[in-house]
Amino acid sequence: MTVGISTAGTVTTGPATSDDEGGTWVPALIAGFGVLLGLLVGVTLAAADRSRASQRRLSEVHRQLLESEERHQLAVAGSRDTIWDFDVRTGNAFFSDRIDEVLGYAPGELRQSFTTFVEHLHPDDRFYALAAVFGHLQHERSPYDSEFRLRSKTGAYCWFRSRGQAIWDASGKPVRMAGSLTCIDDLRAAETALEAARDAALDGARAKTEFLAVMSHEIRTPLNGIVGAAALLVDAPMTDEGRQLASIVLTS
Repeated sequence: MTVGISTAGTVTTGPATSDDEGGTWVPALIAGFGVLLGLLVGVTLAAADRSRASQRRLSEVHRQLLESEERHQLAVAGSRDTIWDFDVRTGNAFFSDRIDEVLGYAPGELRQSFTTFVEHLHPDDRFYALAAVFGHLQHERSPYDSEFRLRSKTGAYCWFRSRGQAIWDASGKPVRMAGSLTCIDDLRAAETALEAARDAALDGARAKTEFLAVMSHEIRTPLNGIVGAAALLVDAPMTDEGRQLASIVLTS
């Protein structure tokens, strides 16, 4: 049976035709499924291509990160400085193994925190060393540069020069600070020796000046008597030769 709508808008029915009995909708349905399947395959292949491209990009980024980390590790290992990194928000800190070596500790023996740094500062240096750090974090945008002493495992103190730079978030709050720590014990010893040599030279110059002043006075004292006696001889009765000798003494 067939169902139709006349031009007058009424519904009409009639017996089934041979086309309906043959099921012409089946090939159409199969064709539709074929189109749909083709679309699904295309989308899947495109997604697979994008996935492979993303994997390649991730692999490249990972390779670059590994190379960057390797360069960083080589730089740290080859440097005579200690590399440090301070997380201002958490108080956690990183120090490369060089600091353990310089201060006489085993690798990893020192606790990685800002508190460790504070605890090892010389009492006389603690105030201005911390003032330099927090001054840079709160007020100064110029590079941080400070010198102070840190206590070694034996209890002796070593001089260090610390340089670094902080970064701030969009609101101006410091979030991180990193830099290097250089042992300057030899430099400080050389400066101390130079100051001692300079002081010794100044003391020697002062001693020389004082010696010359004393000697000048000591020499002038007896000469004054000789000059006075020569003046008297010039006016005293004597031979012409004697008077000439006295005049030589007065004019010399």
